[in-house]
Amino acid sequence: MAISDRKRLKIIAEDMLGEARAVGRARVYSATGFSQQNISIVHQQVRCTNLAWALGHRRKVSKGDVVAIVGGSFSGIMLACSLAIAHDVIVYILEKESRLLHRFLDKSQRFLSQNLNSRDLRKGFDPSYTAHIDKPAIFEWEAGVASDVAGAWLREFDRYASKLPIFTIHDCEVEPNAISEMDDKVIVQLQAPTDAKLRPLVVDLLIDATGFGPEANPLELADYSYWEGGHRLIYDHLPPESRVLVSGCGDSGVIELMHYAIADFQHEMVTYFWPPKAGLEAILDVGLERINNVLHSDEIVDFEGRLISELCWWLGHWSYLQYWQKNHGSESPPSDSSKSIFDAIEAELAERIAIAFPGRKSSTIPEDEREAFVLALSLEEQLAVRAAVGPAVDDALSLEIAALMKPVKVARLLNLRTLRKRLRPGTEIVLNGLTPTPFTRNLSPYNVWLTHVMMGLPNVHYRRGRIVDTERISGGQTRVIFGDGTSDVFDRVVTRYGPGRREPSKQLSMGNLRDPYPGDFLLDYPTYSVPTDRPQIWQNIRVGTHRVKARAPVVQRRRGTDPSNPIFKPLYIAEMLRADPNPWNEDPRYKDPQTWLSQAIRTGHYPAYRDRL
Repeated sequence: MAISDRKRLKIIAEDMLGEARAVGRARVYSATGFSQQNISIVHQQVRCTNLAWALGHRRKVSKGDVVAIVGGSFSGIMLACSLAIAHDVIVYILEKESRLLHRFLDKSQRFLSQNLNSRDLRKGFDPSYTAHIDKPAIFEWEAGVASDVAGAWLREFDRYASKLPIFTIHDCEVEPNAISEMDDKVIVQLQAPTDAKLRPLVVDLLIDATGFGPEANPLELADYSYWEGGHRLIYDHLPPESRVLVSGCGDSGVIELMHYAIADFQHEMVTYFWPPKAGLEAILDVGLERINNVLHSDEIVDFEGRLISELCWWLGHWSYLQYWQKNHGSESPPSDSSKSIFDAIEAELAERIAIAFPGRKSSTIPEDEREAFVLALSLEEQLAVRAAVGPAVDDALSLEIAALMKPVKVARLLNLRTLRKRLRPGTEIVLNGLTPTPFTRNLSPYNVWLTHVMMGLPNVHYRRGRIVDTERISGGQTRVIFGDGTSDVFDRVVTRYGPGRREPSKQLSMGNLRDPYPGDFLLDYPTYSVPTDRPQIWQNIRVGTHRVKARAPVVQRRRGTDPSNPIFKPLYIAEMLRADPNPWNEDPRYKDPQTWLSQAIRTGHYPAYRDRL
């Protein structure tokens, strides 16, 4: 590897670890990088692969070290296998349920795909056939219902865990106050489901893989969970002439809308709505990228991440205005929805500008002085600006996405006559959100298209407005009170608000104050180049997956140094957590099993493992 590549990868690894490291903790990390965006399974796989690489690359873990992972869902499983395969570490998965992937194993009504939440559709996209660009080193799963996907993951996990020091401790919920650090170790006090006293876990690192937070339910409705919905019986027992309110215009909201609008709809049917070879992916990819330039400005790189995207965009818009006035005199440039964003940022910065430039109009401030002004704002001040102008940004982007989709004629791409025959008779569905149109920046490109299709149906309408309260009335109906003082009555009200934020006292780990919009470091694809045996032909190596991909087949063939004398994992866990020493235990492997196993691995001894005595 070239020296320049080594230096670059060192910086990338440090950025990844800085993003994932918990505040006030030296040896506690988050598998999600504390992000609230890009939360699909594929995104989780990329983050976990990169985190495992970064920890090894910066020597935060090495052969024989011990890592505790809290959470046994897709992130926890991916991270455990990546670490154990690539770095020969001992891994404990601490899962509060009685089985891994508990949420998904009985969800045959939910469909999982590598493509539907992708932000990059690419040319020739087809949700049924297109392979995902984020090809993982392990757990290369196929689209299907959640229970089938989870089952396939567990079968592959068992193949790795049977060869590796990966131990799962079920029925084990870890509270934030149970984690402490001493010297270079992390101490985790576990609580047994019975009154038995357990010895604390002492590990080298702890990684929080508990996910993105529970689903938000501010209205305290019974039907608020995306993962508990989707069963056909929920929708088939609506009263005649029903009115349904679906609140939430994100990816899960549009799926719920389709369940209520279309009779006998099943989640996997969403793939039928994509018109192949129509060039729709180009409209969505290019158009949405242009629309999102307020929140994903290219100039962030020019300012080395010191400015949030909205302020980068604001500086660029000022340059555009001054260029226009210079070439067109006093005439104003053509107005568009971005003017509302610009005005909102101007209004929010007005007081600070008045203090920094007393007696001067904003339009007379030179570009270099305006740039110096915003660079002097702290990150906390910049994020306060974002919070203040957020509603204006959301409204403007909503209008721009609606304008992007307006020329796209659904009738030319889909057989609407067939679709309308499938509509649920007598049912009116009202989609509710906070933006002027049902299109939001939180929708994936594919779900922008689905929303466009659904809003053209005669039984689907949109109502803007925040819901402040609901009340049950006679006949089992629900009265919904909106923020403007109006109310409406519905036969059923469901919310799809996505992950909510945990209370700080219940968060296992907390991240540093940062700007998440430029893109997560953990979702990067760092590479380096190596020469091949062909002249002047170089090969790109993707560092996150390379070592795992190379070593996974080796691990699968591993029989263990002493296959006739395996480590029994249940006994290992029992003796490791036993508070009082077992006087009958004469096997040195189980007297202090963690110390024995760490030393064995460091000396090149790879035990065989069994799950049953």
